[in-house]
Amino acid sequence: MLKQIFSGLLLAAISLNSAQAEPASPIATFASMEAYNRASANEIAVFSLALKQQLEGELFEGIKVDNPYVASAQRWIALTQQRLLDNMNKAGDSALKRWPELIAYAEALLAHEEPNWLSEAQDFHQQYMREQLRLAALFPRVSSEIASLGEHEQSGFELADGEFMLSFDDGPHPSRTEALTDYLGAQGISAAFFVLGEKLGQPERWRGAYQGHCLASHGWAHNPHRELAPAIESLSNTQAAIHAVSDGDNSAPVAFRPPYGMRSEAVSEYTAQQNIPLVLWNIDSLDWRRDLSAEQVSLRVQRLMLLWRRGIILFHDIHPKALDALPALMPMMQLDGLQWSDCQQRLYPSEPS
Repeated sequence: MLKQIFSGLLLAAISLNSAQAEPASPIATFASMEAYNRASANEIAVFSLALKQQLEGELFEGIKVDNPYVASAQRWIALTQQRLLDNMNKAGDSALKRWPELIAYAEALLAHEEPNWLSEAQDFHQQYMREQLRLAALFPRVSSEIASLGEHEQSGFELADGEFMLSFDDGPHPSRTEALTDYLGAQGISAAFFVLGEKLGQPERWRGAYQGHCLASHGWAHNPHRELAPAIESLSNTQAAIHAVSDGDNSAPVAFRPPYGMRSEAVSEYTAQQNIPLVLWNIDSLDWRRDLSAEQVSLRVQRLMLLWRRGIILFHDIHPKALDALPALMPMMQLDGLQWSDCQQRLYPSEPS
């Protein structure tokens, strides 16, 4: 019971307006990279203007955070502004160098957009922008995927433009995990599955279930990994459980994703010392939210793929929406300029695949 209460409080702390469903809208298909880039530029423009509006008023207006970390929020803002500039230059074939130039470009770009689409996009990106700003204002008191605690941590922004990696947390699930691995295998996609060690109690049940994919650690149980000693025990026990169902090198470090993204500097430093890849994400599907349909989950992921143009996408194989939401993303990924990242090369680049 205490664990359920804690999890609920934590999820409330890291999600903004979780009771408000995002507007439904058809998933777009793109016939060319030119069409993809136009859509990407539009999403970047809407998010940039939402951020501009937030910066012109009280910084934390509409964001419920007690004692916000202003310096952390400002770091996120500066980094985000640069990412938006870089992404718009890729999407719009422009050479923007300063934030005011991006704002002027965005305003001109959206001046004649279809009103219904624009209204939905504005609602989405204002909510998403505040969601991200809230995480930044909580960091590092509540650590999350919003910022790094070390250069060795992967967030998804390290990927090349147009490169995306699929990842799934909290499994394995008795039926949904293998349905996902089968579907992804049929699509020729290798994904990362961050499993809980306590769910691997019957090694023979899961041996071979992740063939063609990457089996990685989400810790022994779905708890924050802040204290070093318990975290070391969790990582060690989960690595042993993973090796028991794997055919690889039983001495090799296993990539780790902390539940909720919560870890301390000491835990982060330990993973670096032990050559354990620490993998976060930058595109959160929110597929666990009951008020979002599979179509809304797909739309959210697609919008964020267009916005950030690269990244590690977070789904959960314990929830049914992951498998329902994925097919809508596949047509876009057939474009020549986009690719699914091979999880082996992304998580363990120094090892042969």
